Amino acid sequence: METFADFADRLELFFGEGHDTIAHVYARLRGRTTAEGFQLAGRLTGPACLYAETLPATFKFVDRGPGNSLVAVAIVPEPCFWTPDMPQIYQATMELRQAGNVVARAERIVGMRTLGATGRKLFYDGKRWVLRGAHQDTVAEAQLSAWRDADTAIVVRHPDETLCQAASRVGALIVAELDSADVGEIQRLSRWPAVGIVSLPNRAPLELGGLAHNLLLAERFASGQPITPAPWAQVAICETGQELDLARRAAGCSIPLIATRASDGPLESVTAGRGLCDALQRDLAGPLDISGYIV
Repeated sequence: METFADFADRLELFFGEGHDTIAHVYARLRGRTTAEGFQLAGRLTGPACLYAETLPATFKFVDRGPGNSLVAVAIVPEPCFWTPDMPQIYQATMELRQAGNVVARAERIVGMRTLGATGRKLFYDGKRWVLRGAHQDTVAEAQLSAWRDADTAIVVRHPDETLCQAASRVGALIVAELDSADVGEIQRLSRWPAVGIVSLPNRAPLELGGLAHNLLLAERFASGQPITPAPWAQVAICETGQELDLARRAAGCSIPLIATRASDGPLESVTAGRGLCDALQRDLAGPLDISGYIV
């Protein structure tokens, strides 16, 4: 008899376009059809935040009926969104049912993050936004609260579950660097409110296949390399090195640009990293519209 032990791993939770008055949170399970007598059910409870007291409410997930996947939706009036200032978290408890019997159960935190890209600009919480970030391995050990207080994103290779969960609750934004276009890894990272951007190698072959990831996918470009994004790229992360002619390299680029430059050595604090981001911004000041800086 099947145990459905992989239910939690295969379960996707994602949110649709959110407004101040209403948001939709979806649960999806691929590979099960309603013809087999399965349904998704559950509840969404929240919000909760370390920095505010809120009165939580509970919203029911309602199965959407026959289709290629099992899908259920919870409608959240007056949603509270996840931002570093106010990392609002909801708790989802999901069940897989067959003929009315619960055959698997999973719990997941959900944060509705309003980070997006339009043209050459990044937007967060409905406002123009410029990223500042530093590589975690170049900064002396720091509490997650230090990253939040400095308004600086943590840039880290393959962040583990412990970091993603803690950062989601504290309000530290993560830029996750991957070595390859691993859809399973992208799906894992998409579960965490703190992970806003996933950075992939230049020309990585990627077929999302309808994966609802609620992430911005960034393509990395080396110093001197023409910036010609792949079809899947929503952001371009461009290494400058000693060469600052991004305008020439990005002449045909129509997505947001994030400039990155390696620091000369270890950084004593997150604040020092933020200072180097500001220095890079000054060095690149000019007509080119740049949406972020990473050191």
